[in-house]
Amino acid sequence: MEKSKEVCENIASRIEESDGIPSPIEIKMMIEDELEYGLSEDEIVTLAVTFKHIDDLFEGLGSGSFTDGNLMFR
Repeated sequence: MEKSKEVCENIASRIEESDGIPSPIEIKMMIEDELEYGLSEDEIVTLAVTFKHIDDLFEGLGSGSFTDGNLMFR
């Protein structure tokens, strides 16, 4: 958790220093850079989309919209 907090603080500082607001993928790439994971842009996009699908899945499960067995990503 401490590493996560440090990364978020560093990213916030980088965003404040930049000209304009970075896109979501640029922010994800900044996070990857801070964590030094060495992921490519395609790998970052794949992870971001996957996590979005997981969020959608849990949101759907919580609302009961998947009771008929049809899982659908938005």
